[in-house]
Amino acid sequence: MTFHRIYAMFLRYLYATRHPSRFFEFFFWPTIDVGFYGFLSIWIGRLSHIPNIVTTFIISLVIWQTVYRSSYEVCVNVLDDLTEQNLINIVGSPLKIREWIVSMMFSGTFKIIFTILYGSLISYLFFSINPLTLKWLLIPILPISLMSGWMTGFFAAGILIRFGTKYQQLPWVVLTIGFFFSAVYYPVSSLPPWMQNVSLCFPMTYVFEGIRFLENYGSFPIENLIIGFLLGIFYTVMFTQFFILMFKSSKEQGLTKLF
Repeated sequence: MTFHRIYAMFLRYLYATRHPSRFFEFFFWPTIDVGFYGFLSIWIGRLSHIPNIVTTFIISLVIWQTVYRSSYEVCVNVLDDLTEQNLINIVGSPLKIREWIVSMMFSGTFKIIFTILYGSLISYLFFSINPLTLKWLLIPILPISLMSGWMTGFFAAGILIRFGTKYQQLPWVVLTIGFFFSAVYYPVSSLPPWMQNVSLCFPMTYVFEGIRFLENYGSFPIENLIIGFLLGIFYTVMFTQFFILMFKSSKEQGLTKLF
């Protein structure tokens, strides 16, 4: 792989963020999500008298925003290339598919740094809660968040490449399923047994369970970080390979009508 080609694609996706619609949603959804679920958690906390529930909700939500952002960057960038009929330019250039994948990963990594800083600012302004108090725990949590976003992002992007823009709602469906099973706001034990088994297959489940344990008992289970990290690596490798296979299949058969 060549760095300058990766950097060129990274700049292409970075410049796309300057569009007013992309720039607006970059701030809009984190603000709405943190505000809505934060005030909801305050109300639930007053009714239930569960200690630290507001802090757990807010920190979990900000961490989930990083998963959302890394997945979003993959899916929307691929969708943009499809709808703008730019895919033929990518294929016709010396760019290798792995360089393309790495550039989208870099784009997501760059933007989740801003996401967690902005989410922490909103949390502090609205609720006087700062997720950055996790300190050193952010070092392993953020890579797990990134990989969790990449696994959903490249799965959905592979379907888009293979079957075209008629499945353009799929990225948000996949993210919603990931949100549902990752137990962001509720413990895994609250799910039915079969759903618990599915939930334990998601890397972020171990992060959110660890955050709840930290707020209740003052320590974060290290084994949760290890399991989440290993699952993240496994799924990232698997779904980037899935994306490559879908890309090659679509290219050979012309299934997206853009090759």
